[in-house]
This record gives sequence, C-alpha cells and structure tokens, in this order.
Amino acid sequence: MKVAVIGGGISGLCTSYYLLKAGVQVELFEPHKPNKENEKEVPFGASYVNAGYLTPSHIIPLSSPSLFASGLKMMFQRKSPFYIKPRLSANLIKWGFNFAKHSNNKHVDYAIPEIAQINLYSKELFQEILSSNEIGDFQYRDRGLLMIYKTKEVGDEELEVSHRASEFGIKSELLEHEALKKIEPHIHPSVLGAVRYYSDVSTNPIEFMSKMWAYLMAHQNFNLVENKVEAIDLNRAEVRFYTDSGEGYSFDKVAITTGAQANRLLKSAGDSILLEAGKGYAIQTPKSNHIAFPALLLESKVAVSPFKDIIRFSGTMELSGINHNINKLRVSAIAESAEQYYQGLSVNDFKLDKVRCGLRPLSPDGLPYIGVSKDPRIVVNTGGAMMGWSIGPAAGKMTTAVLLEQKTEISLSPFVLNRF
Repeated sequence: MKVAVIGGGISGLCTSYYLLKAGVQVELFEPHKPNKENEKEVPFGASYVNAGYLTPSHIIPLSSPSLFASGLKMMFQRKSPFYIKPRLSANLIKWGFNFAKHSNNKHVDYAIPEIAQINLYSKELFQEILSSNEIGDFQYRDRGLLMIYKTKEVGDEELEVSHRASEFGIKSELLEHEALKKIEPHIHPSVLGAVRYYSDVSTNPIEFMSKMWAYLMAHQNFNLVENKVEAIDLNRAEVRFYTDSGEGYSFDKVAITTGAQANRLLKSAGDSILLEAGKGYAIQTPKSNHIAFPALLLESKVAVSPFKDIIRFSGTMELSGINHNINKLRVSAIAESAEQYYQGLSVNDFKLDKVRCGLRPLSPDGLPYIGVSKDPRIVVNTGGAMMGWSIGPAAGKMTTAVLLEQKTEISLSPFVLNRF
C-alpha cells in the first residue's frame, strides 16, 4: 500500500511514524520542513510554538459553560485571552452556533472521559517512543503542571476540575501561596496558590519534531515532497492530486493532517467539517533559571514552559481566519502576564519582535476529528485544539489503524467527521 500524508505537523509526523512501523510506503507532503534544531529555522505552526505539555489533566472541552460565558465577555476585546475578529463568514457563524449548542454541562459530562482517555493513551505512546530510542532522547519531564490562580473564584473552579480528574486516576494537590513559594520562589505575592497535577509532562516541541523528522527522513520507505497540495481528485480508480509545482501524484489512500487548513483539501474531495483556526502566540525569555515548573496562569490563560535554555510563554485564542498576522496588542498581553505572576520578570525580558504564532484547529465541541471522509480512502486527523500536541501520537496511531482498516485501541465514535 502507498499512502500520502498531507501535513507535517505533530499529527502528520506521528501518522507517518506508525504507518512506517506497519510496513507502509509513505509520501509526506509538507512545504515548510525545518532544516535544523534551531529556533531561527522553525516555521510558523502550532506544532512548533505550543507549550509542549502532555495534559491528561485538561479534561474540560473547549465548549463548556464557563468558557462560553467568559468568552462572550472577552471575545471583542483585542487584548483579552479570547478574541473573535468581526467578519462575515458563513462557516464561522455555523461553527459559533454549534459551539454555543455544545456549551452545556451534558456535553461536558460526555466529553470528559473521552478527552481523558485519549490523553492518557497518548502519554503512554510518548513514553513508548522515548523508551524505544528510535528517534533518540528528548525532553520528557514528569514534574507535573501548576495551575496558578490569583482569585478565589478561579481557584475554586480549578479545584472542582481536579476532583473530576481524580476519577481517572489523575493525582493532584492544592498548594496555597506559602507551599507554592517553596517550589517556585519567584512567585508573585498576589498569587493565591495553585493546583499541581502530577500526571502531566512537559516536552520541548522543537526538539521532538526535529528528532522525529530525522527518523522519518532516514527511513527507506519514506519520501518527503516539499510542495503544497492544491486539491484532491477522486474521479479515478486511485486518489490523485496536484501540488503547487504542477506535478501529479496517485495513491491508494490519503491522510489529511493539515491542522486548521484541513477543510480546504477536504472540500476539494467533496466533503467538509466545521473547523476554525484559533491563533496562538509564543514568546520567550533567556531567564531559564527563573521558573522551575511548567504552569498555566489561569486568569490570563498563558502557558509557561521552562526549556533547557529558555522559558516560553504562550497563549491567547484568536479567531481571525487563516493567516499568520501578528497582533502586537495580544502579544504584549502575554508578556505582561509574566510580571503579574512572577517577581523579577518584566515585559522588557522578552524579545517581542521574535514572536511566533500557530493556528490551532478547533472543532465546535472541543473534540478532535479522527476518521474517514465520505470517500473511505481519505482519512482526516485534525481538530486537536489546545491538546493537539498532547494527543499527537494517539491521533497518529488511530489514523494509521483507520487507513489500514484495523481496530483502534479506543473508540472513534466521539471523533467522527459527520457528527454535526
């Protein structure tokens, strides 16, 4: 069997990885492959600028009553953590209607076990990849994740989430300010405390992606085509498509793993999904010894990722369409959160002109899309939203199983494409 994987983010690379392990010949189409493990060589993209968390603790879907309520207040404020750029878009209107429809407690109760299951499964697969040493060693720090809060209301909400997470064996601990200060000495006096989840793991996305690329490129059954696929043609016995270079290609099956841009190719194949691009930004500071633990700053919705030589601050959810334009107001809001939660950090510690952005693929119900299109030769893997990195290996292995018409480790029914 010859399979095309379109898209070289975490989903595409992990799908390729598991296809190769199954003995399949893989051709990956990605026009923006980085050439070095070097921040300057990294393209814009959610798989490179995310926080790098493996997050079994993140069990609440994007479509939840609390996020919907707070989102309504923030969505037209250009400096808020959540922002929708006003524009006429039938897809955005339909997406927003279904987002509102699923923002209820019944859906949250349905989604929680599905989100927990795929995240825990993916964490196991990350561990397997690390233990196999196939791609080499990479950062895998299991120190947990701090959910830091400044207001009692937000702290109480997170404590309730931790109680629900405990039903899935996800251990957590409440740390009030003095206990938090013992492990994070530079925490700001205004911080009330944190919930520490012990199940979560921090990785370095650039490092992992670079090593996975190297593994794939060295495999005899793998070929990279550094061109953009323009459209898919199903009017033949095989799946055929053309790239922006004008060349044509034919395959037995195709996996669409192009993240927020998946709908463009899917529409060319006579199908579609509800998908919006949620832009996020990442900035960093060289003060690598200033923060010890990965954290989520709850009120500002900013993720903090201590890597070997830098600390990355990433966040915001901006629905402004498919583009990589930088909104400087939103970037400065991320930097400002540093000095609001940590002493000794300020906006001046960040090189705001070096900001990167990525487009998270968002489904209306907060669950990913993994499954066959109307044409069973086309399989889609997208919609991971903020947990796209965390579920990368699981989504890739499940996509491989669907392509090979094998049984998946966990049920695909919550992730089918035609659920709206």
